[in-house]
Amino acid sequence: MNKKLFLGVMASVVVTVVQPTLAEKNQNDSTLNETICKEIFKYSDLNRKLSNNPKIYRNKKERQRIEDILHRVMLPFHWSEDIKASVFEGVDIDEDGKDDKIIRSCGSGTGRLCSLFITFSSDDSNNDDFETMPFWLGKIGKNTYLVEEVDGASSPYSDKDITRVYHITKDSIPSICLK
Repeated sequence: MNKKLFLGVMASVVVTVVQPTLAEKNQNDSTLNETICKEIFKYSDLNRKLSNNPKIYRNKKERQRIEDILHRVMLPFHWSEDIKASVFEGVDIDEDGKDDKIIRSCGSGTGRLCSLFITFSSDDSNNDDFETMPFWLGKIGKNTYLVEEVDGASSPYSDKDITRVYHITKDSIPSICLK
């Protein structure tokens, strides 16, 4: 029986890391934001479908299917009787390994505004407050997003449905897209 011996050849590879220019970085960020926005808009459309269609809401099987899809990205929250607001848990925006304190408080009635209060665990003196139309929070990868949804049928501000997405970071909450 003949045995063949294969010898592997090792070659050293020199890798040159090229830092992207500011224009290339902005283009990469823009492309990433477009991808994120398309993904979030799909979830927003499903959320509207569930909220605005009583027929679907009453169909337990269809409602459960849509809720299961929405829970892939939407952050869970619970109502706190003590502070009369929604509290989000398990969210670490500043990426220090500890949960940040995130609270959503909304007014009542048509045209109500909601406030988002964030206290970062890494620096509790660094707080963010943000006021907007009703919203939900979502997470894709390590990033947290605020998704503002305006219902054109009931809003005093617009007769069109509007979805605006904000990227929440420790330093700012910039708007990244609008539909």
